[in-house]
Amino acid sequence: MEHKQVMMLACSALRREITLIMEEENLHYPVFYLPDELHLTPEKLNAYLCDFIPRLTGVDYLLLPMGRCGNGTAGIPSGEATIVLPKCEDCISLLLSRENLASVERPKYSYFFTDSWLDTSTSFLREFEHSLDKYGQSRGERVIRAMYKNYKYFTYIDTGCGNFETAAARVQPFTKLIDVEIVTLAAHFGVLRKMLTLNFNESDPDFLLVPPGQKASFDPVLAAR
Repeated sequence: MEHKQVMMLACSALRREITLIMEEENLHYPVFYLPDELHLTPEKLNAYLCDFIPRLTGVDYLLLPMGRCGNGTAGIPSGEATIVLPKCEDCISLLLSRENLASVERPKYSYFFTDSWLDTSTSFLREFEHSLDKYGQSRGERVIRAMYKNYKYFTYIDTGCGNFETAAARVQPFTKLIDVEIVTLAAHFGVLRKMLTLNFNESDPDFLLVPPGQKASFDPVLAAR
């Protein structure tokens, strides 16, 4: 892909990890981050991408390290660029991946978080604050318990871009309220690194490449990884 113009459009929940990889790999193409509020609303994410991407000119490859994201990336147009999407449900698989997405194992009953995610304006900590402001202390806590009742663990993905003890202290009041255990899991982000370094081709099973003038369509089996 020598002499090709590359650009990345990413979620700010991956900001620290993307910055780390780009520094380690000496990468210098432009990276833009989506508004935080799109992270939780696939319909708004889809509308944003459908409006943003066709406006791009002079870009050969547009990297979107997002996955399917609740169908937020399904059907998006490539415009003049070739879109590159990982064949996974969301960015959690990108952080947990070693050599490929097929090897990713996601623990059940877990809500995953990182330092980058805690820093966004739509993290569960902000959601908790909003709930208390809207409903008051007692009702707000009941709402939060109901929302997170199916989780047993809050799993901190250790990407090397933060500190587990600090992050755990930040979320401890929240996890104590909903009675879940805080655990940690090592990140590898092999597929994310492969994506950022452009180490893929059209036959790579980890990526969907959408040529110019077409729309993204996920294989339902691969997208479920």
